Amino acid sequence: MYVKWAHTSHVGSIALGSFIHTLLVIFIYPLLNNAEELAASGNPGAKILGLCLMCFLKCIEELVEYLNKVAYAYMAITGDKYCTSAWNGFLINLKHLCQFYLAN
Repeated sequence: MYVKWAHTSHVGSIALGSFIHTLLVIFIYPLLNNAEELAASGNPGAKILGLCLMCFLKCIEELVEYLNKVAYAYMAITGDKYCTSAWNGFLINLKHLCQFYLAN
């Protein structure tokens, strides 16, 4: 019964989360490849720029993956939509930031 309810109620929310992650792969990874090419070049300025860009893009990737996990968990608990769940889960993480940090 619960599996049927989850598949009929939250398919759109799961699809939206997957779409956001797919957009990340489509747009961020080509930029990451260009940043790796810059980091491998002989020019020191381009190498620094490439490494900084790689670091920035990896941070964005990790942030989106974490936000997806939080949104799916909050959505499973409350039954809210994806965007609402992502925002509320983010606010809960901000509210309890020290406790989450110490627990990890």
